[in-house]
Amino acid sequence: MFHQRKTSELKKRKILRRVLQVIVGLILLLLLALFIMSPGKIDPFETEDGQALPNSVSEISYQMIGGMEQGMIIRGESDQNPVLLFLHGGPGTTEYVPSKNSTLNLEKNFTVCYWEQRGAGKSYAKADPEDITVDQLIADTIEVTNYLRERFGQEKIYLMGHSWGTFLGMQAAAQQPDLYQAYIGTGQMKHAIEGERLMIDSMIEAADEARRNDLIEDLKRSSVYTDNQVSDSYFITKEKVRTELALIPEVVETTTLKEDFLQLLTCKEYTLPEKFYYIRGSMISGKSQGLFMEFTQRDLAEEVPKLAIPVYFLQGIYDDQTPYALAKDYFDELETPLKNFYTFEKSGHNPLFEESGKFSAIVDDIINETQE
Repeated sequence: MFHQRKTSELKKRKILRRVLQVIVGLILLLLLALFIMSPGKIDPFETEDGQALPNSVSEISYQMIGGMEQGMIIRGESDQNPVLLFLHGGPGTTEYVPSKNSTLNLEKNFTVCYWEQRGAGKSYAKADPEDITVDQLIADTIEVTNYLRERFGQEKIYLMGHSWGTFLGMQAAAQQPDLYQAYIGTGQMKHAIEGERLMIDSMIEAADEARRNDLIEDLKRSSVYTDNQVSDSYFITKEKVRTELALIPEVVETTTLKEDFLQLLTCKEYTLPEKFYYIRGSMISGKSQGLFMEFTQRDLAEEVPKLAIPVYFLQGIYDDQTPYALAKDYFDELETPLKNFYTFEKSGHNPLFEESGKFSAIVDDIINETQE
């Protein structure tokens, strides 16, 4: 009896050992596959016969900006095209990967710099949280602008901001309008905390119609509702309510978190550590909660009531993060020598990805309208 029990235990241990070996082997294979898919290299533009496209630009660059090394991806079919500095959202949410996997194709008529701000993506590792402030990031934006002007020999460049990037872009353009040909904003901010309050009110109304008192209680306990402040827990609550009430209209084509994650994993422009930093930087407020708390309380309409350059807002009508109505109000109030507002009828917060064909065509028209 004792011998049979001992034999049975040995068999169980042997099976367990084999299972563990298989699991470890699979993990090692997965890590190897990720490593192979993460060389941190970028493909050149090519002609139909596979040769490098003359005068094209396709590079990953690291430059000293604001006293620290910061990463950027620069791509364009011709280095003689206008230069566009793209300011990603977040803070901390770099957007090269979704741009690459969309049909946006800004690189056809622009040399596009996808700069990854300190505390995000390729600029995550060396960033000191104490240096991630609104004023420092505005200064970084202007320094990147001057690097691109000198690098490509252009007196002025184009500036495009998305979401949080619109706050940076408007501030940089207000401080140094002589550096920019035009400003393009999408997911345009006006006053972030006001937008969040509007969203809370609309979600409470939707939850009431759905008779979800539990969600109403969650929303009324959130920091935006009680203290007029954003917090990590607030964003978790907001995403929970949006998901459970299916508040994103079916007409808006969005990617899932799983799809976004897989796109990142297979993007070879990032090394394996950089992919980790990409995710870390994208986690709500990135490295600096103080930055997030600061900019959400600031009203762009008060701080930047006018710009001395052409301004274009490209806004999704279903945008519930930077509400369409607030963006339109800001546009109507803004004083500029030239401005235009474009409505995207099938988009939420990301018309550049949700209606990328229409978005690209409008941006091409902007080039024609603003070239000196």
